[in-house]
Amino acid sequence: MPATHAREYKSSPPKPKRRKVGDSLSSCKMEISSPTSKNSQNLPADCRPGSSSIPLCPQYRPTEIEFSDFHAYIKKIAPEASRFGLCKVIPPRNWKAPEWKKPIENLKYKRQTVQYASAVGAQISWAKCKEISWENFRRKALHGSQEFKKCEKDSDMAHFEKDYWDWIKDPKRRPSSVLYASDQDFSLFSQSAEGAQWNLAKIPTLKKSMLKFLKQKIHGVTMPYTYIGSRFSSFCWHVEDDLLYSMSYLYAGRPKIWYGVPSSESDLMDKAYRRCFRRLKKEHTLAKRNTIISPYALARTGIHVCRALHKQGEFMITFPNSFHCGFNTGLNYAEAVNFADEYWIPHGSQAYYERSKLGRLGPEELPPVIPFHMILFKAAKETMSNTSKCLKPAEKIRLREFVQCANKEVETRKSFRKLFPKANNEKKTGRWYSTSDGVCWICRSKLYLSVIREEKTGEECQKGDRPEGYDDYPYHQLLCFDCAMKQTWRDGKSFTLVEHFPDKMIISTARIVAKRLDPDGPAPRSDP
Repeated sequence: MPATHAREYKSSPPKPKRRKVGDSLSSCKMEISSPTSKNSQNLPADCRPGSSSIPLCPQYRPTEIEFSDFHAYIKKIAPEASRFGLCKVIPPRNWKAPEWKKPIENLKYKRQTVQYASAVGAQISWAKCKEISWENFRRKALHGSQEFKKCEKDSDMAHFEKDYWDWIKDPKRRPSSVLYASDQDFSLFSQSAEGAQWNLAKIPTLKKSMLKFLKQKIHGVTMPYTYIGSRFSSFCWHVEDDLLYSMSYLYAGRPKIWYGVPSSESDLMDKAYRRCFRRLKKEHTLAKRNTIISPYALARTGIHVCRALHKQGEFMITFPNSFHCGFNTGLNYAEAVNFADEYWIPHGSQAYYERSKLGRLGPEELPPVIPFHMILFKAAKETMSNTSKCLKPAEKIRLREFVQCANKEVETRKSFRKLFPKANNEKKTGRWYSTSDGVCWICRSKLYLSVIREEKTGEECQKGDRPEGYDDYPYHQLLCFDCAMKQTWRDGKSFTLVEHFPDKMIISTARIVAKRLDPDGPAPRSDP
């Protein structure tokens, strides 16, 4: 990494000997720990809060020139920082940050309560509350904070982490709830500001951004949300919607403590969750974003975890498919937004095809986010319009993923027709895919290339015709291929395959793109 980054973390994360997830979590119980139990009884000496077993995430101080191009700088630090899952960026001194001001009179807030607790984690429940004035929220958020030491620098993290995990485990120390005014729909970054780089209101629409192809604005994804936290209010383990990048800026107030797990370890997180909370029902998963697991317990199993102290005037960046969580050390004000570049595209494809696995969580826990195929096809079209003979690595990612996506779409259509030979076919053009009609009813995926429409009437609508878990299924809705092909009890008569792009068009376009990728390569396959 060039010296101009002023990198403050110079070593790679420690690589403990790999163990099976659960070796150290197999004894976790759902019962709330005894108030008299000591921390040392629950975690080994090298995995207690405040120990040095978890490294700090990388911290970067870009120069003014580096800070002038957001996507170029993210690309520069990603090879190292992505191995930690998150990193901290401290702006140059002359960067003018927006000042915190009160944009609205009242806040919609939530109360967080510890619902279940075990030796190494807890389930957090949320209760929406009525609007409250700024002054009342501030007064309630500051109540009782005097008994805790302030967390101002990295060396203070040890003491505050111990207080937090003792608070999680000890019902006598725990208040009935803590306040968190999350997902406030406003931004202090001006849309009309001249400088777009590092402006959270403009980053999703920058020239190098993949989200610029979205015409509709999505609150909390392409439009920033503001978060007002209080002491010990938590944001639970999660990955971003559609495995996007995220960035958070802390305007003012007490720091946040973050924990991150890189993408390479993400498949182990759900296994660790199951070991910690065995008695919960199957529908409880990390996708519900209501679980806090001690990062020190995760580190003991061999999962690579890092941590960070996010202070006023600093940015935190999380990378695609990286789990992260944390908590607030006191009253603070922050803002966050998502973004994407070409290196996100493979993760976006993974998120799209795995989304149906989480479909039965329901629309509230799994809302529709972005139409991945639309972004991919428009990105490939933009690249193909470039007449340069030499493709950049980022452009190759666009085209390579396009070819794979096109081939998968054609093969999936073929499999669907084979499974449901009585299904109807329909070709339809227009912008139907950008409306609410272009959303799979079960997994909430945004549909673009094609959609399965189901229509049933009369006796076919009887409840007994469906297996357990689908009793609430409507009869005039749209489905993606994965969700439709799981319903093998149907004969397919009620299904209509609606094609936005015909097979021949997809195949011919994929051939042209494949030829551009590899002019000297073998000829693309023929029509199926």
